[in-house]
Amino acid sequence: MKHRILTAAATLAVLLSLAVVAGAQTRKKIEATIRFDFVAGESRLKAGDYSVIRVSDKAFLLRSADGKSKAIVLAPIAIRQREEGSPERLVFKRYGNEYFLAQVWSDRTGDGHGLYPAKAEARLAKQVEQRNSAPQTIEVFAKTK
Repeated sequence: MKHRILTAAATLAVLLSLAVVAGAQTRKKIEATIRFDFVAGESRLKAGDYSVIRVSDKAFLLRSADGKSKAIVLAPIAIRQREEGSPERLVFKRYGNEYFLAQVWSDRTGDGHGLYPAKAEARLAKQVEQRNSAPQTIEVFAKTK
């Protein structure tokens, strides 16, 4: 019985170690200077320098360089529209003076991650659609760290 418990504990420790290593490998960080205030998820963030860290398959942490602004956003929409080697970037939708984070491209594989529209964005999108207009797309290029 004692041997079985020790074996189970050792197996669990190995699995947890592998999970930590795998998690660390997915935590790729990009940095970008965003020159306008924006909404990420349901959080309003100020213009500035930001780090974007992938914390899981479908979530990213945005953190300002001064550490005062942070947001975790879910980006569950898989996007593949670019060729491999395309630069890392953040894609925003602009409605008038309001900017909303829409996509995160955190590596050069050609795979991106889309966010669901924030409540405020959905409201603005409906107004823009009624005027037979479309939001402007803004790309902010980033660098890998």
